[in-house]
Amino acid sequence: MTFKHLGKLMIVLMIALGTAVSLHAQTDDESTIPPPDSVTIAGTIQPQLGCSGEWNTTCAESQLTYDPANDIWWATFELTAGSYEYKAALNGTWDDNYGLNAEYYGPNIPLEV
Repeated sequence: MTFKHLGKLMIVLMIALGTAVSLHAQTDDESTIPPPDSVTIAGTIQPQLGCSGEWNTTCAESQLTYDPANDIWWATFELTAGSYEYKAALNGTWDDNYGLNAEYYGPNIPLEV
Protein backbone atom coordinates (compact mmCIF):
# COMPACT_ATOMS: atom_id res chain seq x y z
CA MET A 1 0.00 0.00 0.00
CA THR A 2 1.35 3.46 -0.88
CA PHE A 3 0.68 6.46 1.33
CA LYS A 4 0.69 10.04 0.18
CA HIS A 5 2.55 11.35 3.20
CA LEU A 6 5.03 9.05 4.86
CA GLY A 7 7.15 9.96 7.78
CA LYS A 8 9.94 7.83 9.07
CA LEU A 9 10.09 7.37 12.75
CA MET A 10 13.14 5.98 14.41
CA ILE A 11 12.58 5.14 17.97
CA VAL A 12 15.67 4.62 19.97
CA LEU A 13 14.92 3.79 23.51
CA MET A 14 17.70 3.59 26.05
CA ILE A 15 16.63 1.98 29.24
CA ALA A 16 18.98 1.99 32.18
CA LEU A 17 17.95 -0.91 34.33
CA GLY A 18 19.13 -1.86 37.78
CA THR A 19 19.37 -5.04 39.75
CA ALA A 20 17.03 -8.00 39.44
CA VAL A 21 13.82 -8.43 41.40
CA SER A 22 11.18 -11.14 41.38
CA LEU A 23 9.54 -11.26 37.96
CA HIS A 24 6.18 -11.91 39.57
CA ALA A 25 5.98 -8.69 41.54
CA GLN A 26 5.13 -5.30 40.08
CA THR A 27 7.14 -2.52 41.65
CA ASP A 28 7.09 1.25 41.70
CA ASP A 29 10.87 1.31 42.21
CA GLU A 30 12.31 1.31 38.70
CA SER A 31 15.83 0.63 39.98
CA THR A 32 14.73 -2.92 40.84
CA ILE A 33 13.40 -3.80 37.37
CA PRO A 34 15.39 -6.59 35.70
CA PRO A 35 16.57 -6.12 32.11
CA PRO A 36 13.63 -6.76 29.75
CA ASP A 37 13.31 -9.71 27.40
CA SER A 38 11.26 -7.55 25.02
CA VAL A 39 10.21 -3.92 24.50
CA THR A 40 7.03 -3.09 22.59
CA ILE A 41 5.99 0.33 21.33
CA ALA A 42 2.30 0.24 22.23
CA GLY A 43 -0.07 3.01 21.21
CA THR A 44 -2.11 4.59 18.48
CA ILE A 45 0.61 3.92 15.86
CA GLN A 46 0.16 0.15 16.02
CA PRO A 47 -2.61 -0.35 13.42
CA GLN A 48 -0.34 1.26 10.80
CA LEU A 49 2.41 -1.19 11.72
CA GLY A 50 0.21 -4.22 11.14
CA CYS A 51 -1.07 -4.78 14.67
CA SER A 52 -4.69 -5.80 15.18
CA GLY A 53 -5.41 -2.84 17.44
CA GLU A 54 -4.01 -0.05 19.58
CA TRP A 55 -2.17 -0.36 22.92
CA ASN A 56 -1.32 -4.04 22.32
CA THR A 57 1.75 -4.96 24.40
CA THR A 58 2.27 -8.28 22.59
CA CYS A 59 2.17 -7.17 18.93
CA ALA A 60 5.35 -8.45 17.24
CA GLU A 61 5.19 -5.79 14.50
CA SER A 62 5.82 -3.00 17.03
CA GLN A 63 8.53 -4.69 19.08
CA LEU A 64 11.99 -3.19 19.28
CA THR A 65 15.27 -5.01 18.63
CA TYR A 66 18.01 -5.05 21.25
CA ASP A 67 21.51 -3.96 20.20
CA PRO A 68 23.85 -5.32 22.90
CA ALA A 69 26.92 -3.53 21.51
CA ASN A 70 25.29 -0.14 22.16
CA ASP A 71 22.90 -1.29 24.92
CA ILE A 72 19.81 0.19 23.21
CA TRP A 73 16.43 -1.05 22.01
CA TRP A 74 15.55 0.32 18.55
CA ALA A 75 13.24 0.10 15.53
CA THR A 76 12.38 2.08 12.41
CA PHE A 77 8.71 2.52 11.47
CA GLU A 78 6.98 4.24 8.54
CA LEU A 79 3.86 6.20 9.44
CA THR A 80 1.45 8.43 7.58
CA ALA A 81 1.25 12.07 8.64
CA GLY A 82 -0.83 12.54 11.76
CA SER A 83 -0.93 12.70 15.54
CA TYR A 84 -0.09 9.65 17.62
CA GLU A 85 0.62 8.56 21.20
CA TYR A 86 2.69 5.66 22.47
CA LYS A 87 4.56 4.12 25.42
CA ALA A 88 7.27 1.49 25.79
CA ALA A 89 5.94 -1.67 27.44
CA LEU A 90 8.41 -4.22 28.80
CA ASN A 91 8.07 -8.00 28.51
CA GLY A 92 4.68 -7.97 26.76
CA THR A 93 2.72 -6.47 29.66
CA TRP A 94 1.92 -3.11 31.25
CA ASP A 95 3.55 -4.20 34.54
CA ASP A 96 6.65 -2.17 33.67
CA ASN A 97 6.35 0.64 31.11
CA TYR A 98 7.90 3.98 30.22
CA GLY A 99 6.21 7.12 28.95
CA LEU A 100 7.12 10.72 28.22
CA ASN A 101 10.74 11.66 29.09
CA ALA A 102 11.47 7.95 29.78
CA GLU A 103 9.43 8.29 32.98
CA TYR A 104 8.48 5.00 34.63
CA TYR A 105 4.65 4.78 34.36
CA GLY A 106 4.83 8.22 32.74
CA PRO A 107 2.17 9.83 30.54
CA ASN A 108 1.75 8.86 26.89
CA ILE A 109 4.42 10.13 24.50
CA PRO A 110 2.89 12.44 21.85
CA LEU A 111 4.17 12.15 18.29
CA GLU A 112 3.43 14.42 15.31
CA VAL A 113 4.45 13.08 11.88
